[in-house]
Order: sequence, then C-alpha cells, then structure tokens
Amino acid sequence: LKDVAIESLKLKQSLRSINGTIQYHAPTLSWKELSLTWQDKPYLLNGYVQDFTRPYLVTSLKSEDITLDIEARKKDDDIRVESLTGRWFGSSLNASGLVSLRKGQEPVIDLVASGKVSLEDLPRILPMYAKEITDLKLGGVLQVKASIKGLASDWPHWNSTLSVTTPSLSCMGYQIENVDLETAAKDGTADPLEIKGNLYGGDLGIISTINLDRNGFPFESTFKLDKTNLE
Repeated sequence: LKDVAIESLKLKQSLRSINGTIQYHAPTLSWKELSLTWQDKPYLLNGYVQDFTRPYLVTSLKSEDITLDIEARKKDDDIRVESLTGRWFGSSLNASGLVSLRKGQEPVIDLVASGKVSLEDLPRILPMYAKEITDLKLGGVLQVKASIKGLASDWPHWNSTLSVTTPSLSCMGYQIENVDLETAAKDGTADPLEIKGNLYGGDLGIISTINLDRNGFPFESTFKLDKTNLE
C-alpha cells in the first residue's frame, strides 16, 4: 500500500497516509511496517491473523506515546483476549479476559487488569477531566489491580473492583505515605471506597460512597485522623 486513505462517514473518522505491506498466504493474513495517520498522529502496526473460521490475532501498535500488543482468539460470538499489554506515556497495563459480541447487542466485557499509573499522566490520559485533575496537584506512581464486567459503553454501571497501592503520593500539597485504596462498584455506585495511609506521622482513613451516574460524581465521605501532627 502507498498513501492510501480510508474514511468512515458513519464514525466521522479517517485514516490517512497508509503505507506498508499486507500479504495473504492461506490461512494467514499479515501486515508489516504498516504506517498510518489518525487524528494527526502517526502509528505503526505489525501483526497477523490466522484461520478466518476461528480467527487468532497477534498484532502490535506503536506511536510516540503509546505501545500496544494484543493476542486474541475468536470463537462463535466471543473474543478471548489472551494478552493485552500496553504503555501510555509513563503508565503501563496488562489485561486479559473475554469480550462477548452478541448479535444486535452491545459488546459485553469481562476483563482483569494490572499495571502502574503515573499520576502526572492523568490529565493526558483523561483530557475530558484535565482541569479537575490538574487542580488536585497529584504526584506519585500507583500500582493498580482491577476487574470490570458490563456493557463496554456503560462504564458507570460496570461491576468492578479496584485495588491501588503506592508508597507515597501528593495531593493539593499534602504528602500521604503507604496508601492503600480498595473499592467495588455496582449499578452506578462505588460503595465503599476505602483509603488508608499515613499523613504527617499519623494515620489517615477515608470511607466514601460515590455516585458514578451523575455529573461531577457526588460523594459522601467520612474522614478519620489519628495521631496526626498538623502543626
């Protein structure tokens, strides 16, 4: 391929400057050094898919800020994600699980994941909340474990669990040590969301309930400080 462009009127998206090699030798379709531009950013893909009756996919995607490697199999209406690993800025992800594609229905995902999240990356990873995140003045690196299950497009109603640990993080100028966060969410509510840590020589405890269904994510919290030196 050389300087090919593809446009989707339905999705209002286009792929430009597609260059590279696509080959088919039964039963394998492969692509090598396939470069393209999407939303004014260049990407490079390599990979292959075998056996179109029960497809097995291995592919990688790279750009300046992102690397992504996927291994997946499709059987009937299910896609088994054997492995999904990626890097976005200074953060990383490992995930696996199942994506169900029932005819006439939205995709349902059932995934487990682990990785690390650099809090300095959050405004770029979540640009729709960049101002709110920046105002919190967050710093630190989180170790994350999570599970999610539900309609792919309806994240507030996912059945999910989240576990976060970090030896140190900063928020609004405060330094919190030995942070441990645990929560479970169901039907649009995270309850409870529990945070433990050490603040200024004492213990910090926060227990919250968060409404994920409403704008601004309204919440109720109980704070506990023990032997904390605020002088």
